[in-house]
Amino acid sequence: MFRTIFVAEPSHDVSALKEYTHDIRFITTGYESIDNVHDAIVKNLQEFDPDQDALVPIGKVITSLMIGATLSKRFNGLPITVGVYKDKAYTFCKLAGA
Repeated sequence: MFRTIFVAEPSHDVSALKEYTHDIRFITTGYESIDNVHDAIVKNLQEFDPDQDALVPIGKVITSLMIGATLSKRFNGLPITVGVYKDKAYTFCKLAGA
């Protein structure tokens, strides 16, 4: 069970994540201009803790790339737990940064 699961943007139904957490937060709305995406990412990931939280990178590829770069820089390459949806279930794995 994760404290919080941070989802890149609300691009599809994430109700299946309720099995893994009581707190689902969206990092972006999906409607930010490219100039405002980074600000939204930094603001909405302030409480992200790589030891307790997970990331679900759904939505625009550029948003997910920016989230990954921001977290890697902030946590100096510590592993981040990432959830991937396949076959009607989420699989979580730790990805180490550069």
